[in-house]
Amino acid sequence: MTSVELTCGECAKLIEVTLEATVMHVEAEIDTVAELLFQCPECNACDISIVQDGLELLIAAGAFPLTLNEPQMDECDKAPPGPRFDWDDLLDWHEGLRNVVSVAPWE
Repeated sequence: MTSVELTCGECAKLIEVTLEATVMHVEAEIDTVAELLFQCPECNACDISIVQDGLELLIAAGAFPLTLNEPQMDECDKAPPGPRFDWDDLLDWHEGLRNVVSVAPWE
């Protein structure tokens, strides 16, 4: 079990935290800076430590980097090109459904 020494931002004490009790956030782009999130065993405050040097050492020691990417939509879920769908279009579509008696299932 690997541990790191950090200074708590709340109580300002030098503490020892195991890597299993931390979460390391790294940006999706290749970066040499990470945030190490932990809970202080002395005051139970949640804190963030910015890691600039030794990021590779933390990963080699067993810290699991968590990357959060901005969500992307699938192409089929994106709006089609052209003018926006408005209330008049919805009303036209609704009016067009008046003559529909049944719908065949898609295959």
